[in-house]
Amino acid sequence: MPFLDKYDVLETLGAGGFAVVRKAKHRNTGEIVAVKTLRVEDSDDEDELQSMTLHEVKRELVMMQQLSAHPHIVTIREFFTEQNDEVVHVVMDCLQGEELDDLVNARGAFSEEEVKIIMSAMLDAVAFMHGKGVIHRDLKLENFVLAEKGDLKSLNIVDFGLAKALNARQKAQHVCGTLSYIAPEALLAGVYGQGVDVWALGIAMHVLLTNTWPFDDDDEDELYEQIIECDLDFETEEWESVSDVAKDLIEGLLDPNPKRRLTATQALEHAWF
Repeated sequence: MPFLDKYDVLETLGAGGFAVVRKAKHRNTGEIVAVKTLRVEDSDDEDELQSMTLHEVKRELVMMQQLSAHPHIVTIREFFTEQNDEVVHVVMDCLQGEELDDLVNARGAFSEEEVKIIMSAMLDAVAFMHGKGVIHRDLKLENFVLAEKGDLKSLNIVDFGLAKALNARQKAQHVCGTLSYIAPEALLAGVYGQGVDVWALGIAMHVLLTNTWPFDDDDEDELYEQIIECDLDFETEEWESVSDVAKDLIEGLLDPNPKRRLTATQALEHAWF
C-alpha cells in the first residue's frame, strides 16, 4: 500500500541534512506518528554529499529496526519507498517531549539526581547499541528527545544518520559528528570505536550538570587543540555543588586514551549510580 494511502501528512516538525520530519495521522486508527522523509540516490559515489544513497538509508533502517526493542531508542514502525526508490518515508513513534538541548537552554543545569536518570538511560541505550555492534558516531543533546514532555525517564535516542556497524580496527574516511562532541582519537586518526559514543556522553554529562562546555572556543582550531589536550577544569564555581564521585565518572568518560576510557557498561556500574 502506498504511503499516502495509509497516512495523512500533517505539520513539519523539523528539517535538516538529508531529511524532513513531519507528523502524520494513520487513516484507519487515527494514531499520530512521525515520518522522516529522505530523498536518496542509488549510487555508490562516496563523493556524493547532496543526498544519502539508497544503500545508506537501508543500512540505517535495518540497524534502527534491530535497536528498536530498547526502551530508550526510538521505534521504527515501517517504511515506504516511492518515485523509483528515490524517496523513502520512515514511520516512527511520535515523541511528544523536548530535546535535551532545548531543555538545557531553557532552564540551565540539571540537578545530580536528574542527571542520574538521564545518564542511566543514555548509557543503557548505548551499551545495548554497542552490544549489537552499532556505533552512533553523532551523539549529542539534540539527539536525545523525551517521549513525554517533562518526563526524563522517557528519554529516546533519535537520528542514526551517521551510525555505522564497525569492528574495532575500522576507520571512518571523514571526521563525522559535531565538533564539540568528537573524541580525540577521531580528530587525530579518524578512529571510530565504541569509545567515541562514550566520550560524547561525557560531554553531555558535563553540560547537563553545569550548563558549560568542557572545551569551548569560537575558533575551531583552538577548540580542536582543547579537545586533544583534554584539560578538564573542576575548579570553577559551576562545579562547587557537584559531588566528587560525579566528577570521577566524567573523568572516566572523558579519558583521552580510548583504551582507558570507560565502556558504557562499565560506566553504568560506577559508584555515582
